Amino acid sequence: MKNKGSTLVFLIIVIGFVTLIGTVVYSMCLFNYKNQENINKHQKNFYIIDSVLDISYVTTEDVVNKALKHSFNLIESLEDELVDKGYLFRNSYKNYLFRNLEEKIRSNICNYSSLIDENIKVDINIYKNYSGDIIIDIDSYLENATYTKISEKLIVKIPGFPPKSYKLVMRKNWHITN
Repeated sequence: MKNKGSTLVFLIIVIGFVTLIGTVVYSMCLFNYKNQENINKHQKNFYIIDSVLDISYVTTEDVVNKALKHSFNLIESLEDELVDKGYLFRNSYKNYLFRNLEEKIRSNICNYSSLIDENIKVDINIYKNYSGDIIIDIDSYLENATYTKISEKLIVKIPGFPPKSYKLVMRKNWHITN
């Protein structure tokens, strides 16, 4: 007769232990889910920011091709043999790039930003280096993001006249900063 209470106590202890294990497993699953959700958000932000650099690169190649066409058309319209066509071609090419490049990059990024409904920020710095090439430093980041800024340097070669067939836009120094 003395064992009647011990079965009830044993049952309460087992139920308490199962409840404790269930609570621990539930909290671990919830923590893992929240953590995975956070990781997915950071990955999404990373890919959005990286795609901005891809858009910048493609836009730069497009503007370079238009600058080449513009410069060729200018040279073809000249009938004067005494004009230094190489100098005129390079100057026309550089001026076209400096006038149109930053605006076109910002416009394409703005279109992309409105498509994905994110507030993308871009810092663009265009200058010439010691060898005469045009350097474009691009930093892209999300306004609300807490961590990542991705930077890249695009180098645009200045061709002679007539230009030789080689790649005019090169990507350099892709890196992540916090």
